[in-house]
Amino acid sequence: IAVIGLSLVYYFKMQPTDRPRLRIMACIGRIVCLVALVIVLAQPILHVDLIEELRPQLLLVFDGSDSMNLAAATSTTEPLGDPSSETRLQRVKSTLVDSQEVFEELSRNCRLRAYVSGDHDHLRELGIVGATNTDSSAVDMKALASQLTADATVTALGAGLEEVGRRHRGRLLGGVVLLS
Repeated sequence: IAVIGLSLVYYFKMQPTDRPRLRIMACIGRIVCLVALVIVLAQPILHVDLIEELRPQLLLVFDGSDSMNLAAATSTTEPLGDPSSETRLQRVKSTLVDSQEVFEELSRNCRLRAYVSGDHDHLRELGIVGATNTDSSAVDMKALASQLTADATVTALGAGLEEVGRRHRGRLLGGVVLLS
């Protein structure tokens, strides 16, 4: 403000001229330059605090080996059922579909990511519809279950878990659920 006042006094009192328009233009030009100079010399600092709540990731890792095509036992004391009974993969798929509400609640608190562990260290990411939205009532576990396959020749769950750990190193992790 003092710079503006000094410029006005200088041009209107100390610089006599016959052309008032020229005097006003020179005064405005000097005011703009002096204000810019004062701002630059003041070295202003803009400080912005950005707060973002990160939801932890919940990783679902599915066994994608051929052993998931074996018939599932109906209880812990019974041996494996006959080949015409429900397979382990079908049981996992039906559990996912039946647990739709549980996964919707989990996705409200966590970001869900799903993977299928394949041969050696091969890890295939599955898409979970609605898992990244903040309004996650649209999580579709039927779509996730339809993506599950069991065509890997080797059960490499350890290598798959190592790969998941490598991919998510340094990120906020809520947990890893292994389904085999």
